[in-house]
Amino acid sequence: MKNNFNIRKVTGIMDKREFKKLKRRIAINSTLKIIVFSLLAFFITLIWIDFIADDWLANFVYNNATSLYSWCVENKIIIIAFIYIGILIITTYLVIRNSSNNMIEIISAVDSILKEPNHEVHLPDELLSVESQMNNIRVDLISSQNEAKEAMQKKNDLIMYMAHDLKTPLTSIIGYLTLLTDEKEIPKNLQDK
Repeated sequence: MKNNFNIRKVTGIMDKREFKKLKRRIAINSTLKIIVFSLLAFFITLIWIDFIADDWLANFVYNNATSLYSWCVENKIIIIAFIYIGILIITTYLVIRNSSNNMIEIISAVDSILKEPNHEVHLPDELLSVESQMNNIRVDLISSQNEAKEAMQKKNDLIMYMAHDLKTPLTSIIGYLTLLTDEKEIPKNLQDK
């Protein structure tokens, strides 16, 4: 269980500066990941094609399809460009999928706040500011629920006390009226009084 809950007093939801900073950080991280992983995969592919598999691959293609071999030699730059574009597409997909997973974790955390507000929210390290905000919201939700329970209990107590206060005088009045109707020997002036 992660214990890096950032405790700081916040006066509400993430302000615009923090939101823009988070958005910028996610965009920069995603762009850097795409560039670094694409270039790394591209260079590994180039090294594999040009140095490791050069003789084997060239001999295999030359022996099985001479025209394909000559086409590949003539269009090597185009083939490498298509390989890089493919690697770029795959890398972009993986980075976007990772960001989507982060969004799913945030949605899941919101759901857990609603279902189990007593449990802390834990998100990946890149979303620590969101985690902090969500835990602050969770604490506020618990506080609001407790205040609502207290208000409901106070209302119920007030109704109970009012009912008791109204019942006591009514019981006395009912007792006097019953006495007046049941007792025939009470003089008329005393009954009027």
